[in-house]
Amino acid sequence: MPYTRVPYFFLSLLFFIFSSCIDETIPRTHDLTPTKIEVTDAQPSVLIDNDEIQTETPDIRATITALIKEALAAEVPDPTEIPSPTIDVLPPDYILDRLSQLENTVYVTPTPTLTPIPTPTPTPTQTPLPTPTPTKTPKPIPTPTKTLPKMLELVLPSVVKVKAISSTGDGYGTGVIFSVDEETGRAWILTNDHVVTGSDQIIVSGGFFRGSLDAVFYRSNQVQDLAVIHVCCNDKFRPITFGDSLTLELGSDVIAIGFALDYPGSPSITKGIVSGLRPDPEYDRWLVQTDAPLNPGNSGGPLLTPEGHMIGINTFGIRGEIGETSIENFGFAVAEQTITESLAILSLVVTD
Repeated sequence: MPYTRVPYFFLSLLFFIFSSCIDETIPRTHDLTPTKIEVTDAQPSVLIDNDEIQTETPDIRATITALIKEALAAEVPDPTEIPSPTIDVLPPDYILDRLSQLENTVYVTPTPTLTPIPTPTPTPTQTPLPTPTPTKTPKPIPTPTKTLPKMLELVLPSVVKVKAISSTGDGYGTGVIFSVDEETGRAWILTNDHVVTGSDQIIVSGGFFRGSLDAVFYRSNQVQDLAVIHVCCNDKFRPITFGDSLTLELGSDVIAIGFALDYPGSPSITKGIVSGLRPDPEYDRWLVQTDAPLNPGNSGGPLLTPEGHMIGINTFGIRGEIGETSIENFGFAVAEQTITESLAILSLVVTD
């Protein structure tokens, strides 16, 4: 512990308290025998007088005061000074013993643990995309347009001549086979009502089979000028394919087939365009107007697209003159949409 200076005031106070206590506790004189003994030197004087012993009290206050002065006179170290620590010197024997122990000790130098360097994640090599080979847009293969002769080879077996015999005379027209009974070979033929109405006998003939066959009248729709007859039987009968008159475009090519003027041989072929699509509310039907030439005998024959699909039944044409204006190529066919509806009413199944 560092030495600290005791304040002078504190020492004086301590001395005062201590001296006061001594005065109160120690009596100044004692009654002894009268014998008086004188003692000199540094000790307190004692007087012995018979039975009374008188002891002289030492001056303690003066002694303490002297000690305090002596303490104050001594050199007091600076309280702020920190004494240097005392170095303990080990005994030589102890040092030699420790050295001998250390000589026999095997020191293993610790191998430092190496922190592994993280293996860098390899950057994935981007797979090169193959250079796209430009795909050539294939040119659309045009649907081969059937030539008119090829188309006629397909449809002529469906077209027949219709002869109506009555007491008032004979009439001629054309019919088209629209259905064939595969089991019996019976053919169902569509024609105009005005071709067969009032007849006593109906005879069917055609260029695709020899001879003629008697036909039987089945049903008719006089308002729309449609009639159905049937004939039996021939394995060469072929039904016509129906088209869609609702998809017709003005200016589309059309072909008309019929036995015009009852001319001997095969039917006549005329060509034109779709001149118009006309409603005919008076007769509850739709008409396809065409500029293909139509003559007596064409009634009941098919009006075809270049693909050979029937889109109407040739019915009538307007001829002659109105005033001084002549009329040419102004023909009409009952449209396919009216035919399909009429055959459904007649309880007949249309087969392509």
